[in-house]
Amino acid sequence: ASLYFRPAEYDKVSGLMNRSQQIMLKKQKENFGFTSANQKERINKDLMLPLQNIIDFAAQIVPLTNDTLIQQLSYDAALNLNGSLLDDARQIRNVVNKSGDTTLIRLYKDWLALKEAAVTMAREQKTDAQEKIENIEQQLAQRSIKIRSIQASNQVNWQQIRAKLAPDEVSIAFVRYNDPEVSYGALVIRQDYKYPRMLLLGSESHLIQIMTSVQASSELYGTARGTPIQDIVYGDSVYNFIWKPI
Repeated sequence: ASLYFRPAEYDKVSGLMNRSQQIMLKKQKENFGFTSANQKERINKDLMLPLQNIIDFAAQIVPLTNDTLIQQLSYDAALNLNGSLLDDARQIRNVVNKSGDTTLIRLYKDWLALKEAAVTMAREQKTDAQEKIENIEQQLAQRSIKIRSIQASNQVNWQQIRAKLAPDEVSIAFVRYNDPEVSYGALVIRQDYKYPRMLLLGSESHLIQIMTSVQASSELYGTARGTPIQDIVYGDSVYNFIWKPI
């Protein structure tokens, strides 16, 4: 992708990023139904760098050309980076309790008991317990089709988000990117948008300056609202950095 970026062949960059994301998410979906929570975390760590690369490329491309595909890919990448390990424990508990499968219920109770006991175990015991926990998690997933479905369906895309928005609602995914210093951006979607829009907000160093001034203002004026002038300066700083561009 970097080779195509230099001669400004941005459509080829986006195409490669699209293919890369499809392969990564397909592999994630294939594996998640039969893996434990720890194994899921390891898979996600392998996915984080390629997903972050998509956002980094987008931050370079969007100011130069209105590439709609890279902005769509970036929104989906942000969703995966921010929530790829969704909390599905409650859904799984409901499925188990309603299943009527005595073996499945017993496995689930053993899993809960072992996880609770592992918290206070010594390191050697905890390693052995973790192996047992992962083994039970795999048995649970393999025994119940519904649990496999829950574990494998945690992939959400920007079209699904847009479909749930009311006409007066907006969804914002905040992202970090390197340009070359760490900076922040926002991916915005509304019901009437044909694709997400990426907005570059500014550098982390600038944000730190703003937050430092906020802290100094708080220390000077305590928990009260303080003088109107100080409130205006603080409000304008945050507004100009985050909300005005959006």
